[in-house]
This record gives sequence, structure tokens and C-alpha cells, in this order.
Amino acid sequence: MILVFGCRQSQIDHIYKEETIQARNKGVFKELYTAYSREPGKPKKYVQDVLREQLSETVYKQLREEGGHIYVCGDVTMAGDVLKTVQQIFKLHGNMSLEDAGFYISKLRDENRYHEDIFGVTLRTYEVTNRLRSESIAYIEENKKDTDDVSSDRLESPRLILARRRTLRSVDYCRYSLWTGIAESQW
Repeated sequence: MILVFGCRQSQIDHIYKEETIQARNKGVFKELYTAYSREPGKPKKYVQDVLREQLSETVYKQLREEGGHIYVCGDVTMAGDVLKTVQQIFKLHGNMSLEDAGFYISKLRDENRYHEDIFGVTLRTYEVTNRLRSESIAYIEENKKDTDDVSSDRLESPRLILARRRTLRSVDYCRYSLWTGIAESQW
């Protein structure tokens, strides 16, 4: 297992520094990388920078060829940046388009191999959920056949709708997540 840990400053925010080093020394982590975004006298370094600059081939090989998992935990902005970086890694090493790389990340999610524990999004959940349900019902009503049977081939799946859209605003991203129970990438 490889751990990439990021925080602002090593002396202030890296509260489990000793524990992570001990875990590495005991063999729990094969490798341990740190990214400090506000380290005095040093340039900013983020988790996605470590993935791109130091672990690009490893990330691709583990996820694409060896059935590995990725766990992303942290702020919603960081998680989005990590997602975009992983997508770029698949594009680079897998000779994929960005769209295909996005589909592959969706596949990893479907296989429970891309995991996210994200904080920092505040939603009016009740309002968002109700509005989404209303829009879904309206869409289904508009697409009914004369016999009032809903034709599954006439309705586009949420995944297909998403695939066509290149960019999602945060609210759309969260609405889709609530609707399907699956957090999709922001293409």
C-alpha cells in the first residue's frame, strides 16, 4: 500500500507524522509520500502533484493492470483535483481520450475500486433531492409512449447524459451523486 498524505505544514498540520512513519517502517505502507502546500521556504506541493510527478506510472499500473484501489479522503477541491490528475494519468499512459479516461474512472467506481470520502460541500439536501426528483419525473412524463409505458430505450441513462457534458458545476455534480448514489467525475 502506498500512502500520499497532504496538508499545509509539516510541523503544524501533519498530526500523524510519527504514526505514518512507524507504519511505513513496519511494512504497512510500501511507500510514504508527503505533500505540503504551505511549507515555509518551499514551493507549494499538493497530493495531485505527487501523483503526477512521482507516481504516474505506478498509479496507472496499479489501477489499470493490477486491480488496485485508490482511496481519496479530504476536501472537495482536492478530491476533484486528484480525480482530474488520475484522469490525465489514464490519458497519458493508456492512450485514452479524456472522455474514455472518465469512463474508466466510472468503471473503477462501479467495481468499488475508486473510493472517496469528501468533505467541504454544504447542500440543501432536501431541496436538491426534491428538485431532482421533480425533474426526473417530468422527464419521464415527457418521454412516455402513447400507451403510457416508459420505454427504457427512449430514456437516456444518467451516465449517458453525463458523458455528453464536458464540465459539471459543483451543484450538478452533487445532485447527480445524490440521485444515483454514485459520485461521478467532473468531466
